[in-house]
Amino acid sequence: MRTLGKLLWILVIFCSANVSVFLPRWLLKIALNKRSENNLSNDGASFVAHKNCITYKRKENHVVTDILKSKDDNKRLSYNETYNELEKYLIGSYVEDPKLLRFLRKYWLVPPTKRVYGGEEAKDRYYGQAGQAGVVDQILKGKTNGVYVESGAADGISSNTIFFEKFRNWTGVLVEPIPGMYNKLIGWRRQAWHLNSCLSSNNKMEKIKFANFGTFSGNLDSLNKLNGNRMKEYDIGTITVQCFPFHSVAAALNFTFIDYFSLDVEGAEMQVLKTIDFTKISVRVFSIEYRDGINTLSKLRDLRDFFTKLGYKEWGLVSEKKWMTGQPKDNEGLDVIFYKR
Repeated sequence: MRTLGKLLWILVIFCSANVSVFLPRWLLKIALNKRSENNLSNDGASFVAHKNCITYKRKENHVVTDILKSKDDNKRLSYNETYNELEKYLIGSYVEDPKLLRFLRKYWLVPPTKRVYGGEEAKDRYYGQAGQAGVVDQILKGKTNGVYVESGAADGISSNTIFFEKFRNWTGVLVEPIPGMYNKLIGWRRQAWHLNSCLSSNNKMEKIKFANFGTFSGNLDSLNKLNGNRMKEYDIGTITVQCFPFHSVAAALNFTFIDYFSLDVEGAEMQVLKTIDFTKISVRVFSIEYRDGINTLSKLRDLRDFFTKLGYKEWGLVSEKKWMTGQPKDNEGLDVIFYKR
């Protein structure tokens, strides 16, 4: 036993020095169990000793059943698990699956940039597409250091949240699924987390088809409903988009309170809202695009009913038509704004 103990101690030293070592399977298993913070079961797995002795590869039907524990556990997945294997395994995972949250942090969520953008050339757009930021700032009485979520962040400058970031010292997460728009968004160096995906219309990780139509891109099924099932008549491309549950994104970022949620997902707003568990997360103000083609008025009625039951008050409607004075009519507005004191 003393000899075995010495061999294990030597193995630990070699591992700490990042030196590759090769030992019999049974001995390597013991060493890994000694070295790892978690004991790893031997259910058809194979072990490879390298890089601090924490590589652990499972057979395909057990991909990432165990994601290794480490000091930076929330940042790192197993070395031998490829992105595609993880993605395939996690499709259908529910909201707060720890593996899904690690996957989000590791591969998808991009942290705020350290370099501050200028953005002066876009100051005419600081208040949002239809003045949403001005209304929200009024409701929140100029609150500083707040948190926002903007789903449908577009290019990052035609944005409903940039005002709060630039003048109220807020941060948050910008969600934009279309690659072309997202690349522009990254270029503005916003002081927020970035996520090149969409919010799921259910509480599972999923992939859906999007119409690639510039700022009017969106869930193909939702856009078909918006246009009377006529999207096939338009000469547009489609792309497959990764979608995550809203609560998974919030949990990955440790968000439990959101001051402002801007939701503009070209027709799928109601489905996304229905995934939110308001017993787990609080949102002060929502601005939601309700213009939805032939469904505009019925969608507005559904939104009013939904938020009334949750105890929210309606501030009113906003329109991008600059010449309008006063509140637009129900069939003329773009967004509806709800708030809770």
